[in-house]
Amino acid sequence: MTNDECTADPRMQSKSPLGDLGVRNHQHIDIMKHTNLILLLLALSFLACNRTPDMTNKDDRVRVKVVGAEFNKINEAVRTSGQLSSKTEVRLSFKTGGLIEQISVKEGQSVLQGDVLARLNLAEVNAMEHQADLAFKKADRDYARVENLYNDSVATLENLQDALTGLDIAKANLDIARFNRKYSVIEAPAQGKILKKLAEESEIVGPGQPIFLFGSSGDEWVVKASLTDRDVVKIELGDPAVIHFDAFPDVDFQSVVSEIGRAADPYTGTYEVKLSLTPQKYPLASGFVARVEIYTPQPVLCLQIPIEALVEAQGDVGYIFIARDNRAEKRQIRISNTNGIICIQEGVEEGELIITEGANYLKESDEIVILEN
Repeated sequence: MTNDECTADPRMQSKSPLGDLGVRNHQHIDIMKHTNLILLLLALSFLACNRTPDMTNKDDRVRVKVVGAEFNKINEAVRTSGQLSSKTEVRLSFKTGGLIEQISVKEGQSVLQGDVLARLNLAEVNAMEHQADLAFKKADRDYARVENLYNDSVATLENLQDALTGLDIAKANLDIARFNRKYSVIEAPAQGKILKKLAEESEIVGPGQPIFLFGSSGDEWVVKASLTDRDVVKIELGDPAVIHFDAFPDVDFQSVVSEIGRAADPYTGTYEVKLSLTPQKYPLASGFVARVEIYTPQPVLCLQIPIEALVEAQGDVGYIFIARDNRAEKRQIRISNTNGIICIQEGVEEGELIITEGANYLKESDEIVILEN
């Protein structure tokens, strides 16, 4: 084999480390060129994306929406709270005072008419009755004796009249003693339930002190509510009402106004109103707290505005913006809340344009642009 042949055979050539290093350097330079090119393209793309045309709005006018003020007829509702009670709910007590000897029923117990509920120790009452009975018998004897003497012309007419008066007084005292004895025992006035027991055995109670709160077992219920003088003049007997109880949150109980108090409570200054419920299938119980809405019979005119139109409000005073000659005019108004509807009492005329959307961004005399609704 010749030297040229040996040189031409790649398998017979020696590998130089410097040669391999040159190749790698060349490849590295190519990669760096490509990387720099990519970075340059990315930078140009970023600049192009952030180069937006000048869209600055030179118009400083506030864009708003308006609504025309208009009168609507609405049924005004008087809202208050009350308490449910039986229509025949009464407080039972003794006619006389004394020591309670026996209480025969428990709270919540059902009773029949005439059932004995409680009685006093009758020792004192019986003694007073016996004393009155003896006085009556003596007065009767005295009258008979004077009458005989008068017939014999021994006693005068005055003596006879005095004896008759003494007999009548003795009879009246006996009737009082018997009456007190009868009402020293409490009996159920009708079929019903003991709603509350207010005393216990062995207590000393005074005359007329309530011992039981009694309610009839019928289906007739009333709600007792209190109204201010401003609200009580708005309602009349027979006005419809809707009542809600927390025990039945999804049920609307229909009722009507059955009584309206005409004298204010001396402690609260409010007037008591009673609302009669129609018979119910629900298990109602005395003492349920009620939310009451009484609807007035005649609708009232309301200059209605949306709630978003109010920019300020305190009590019955509020502020809104009116659109006038493409400017915002701040206006003070007097308002009322009727069934959740804001009604303007004064401050706005029908047909004026009230600013709704955008009102919170306005100041007095700001220029505005009215958008279509």
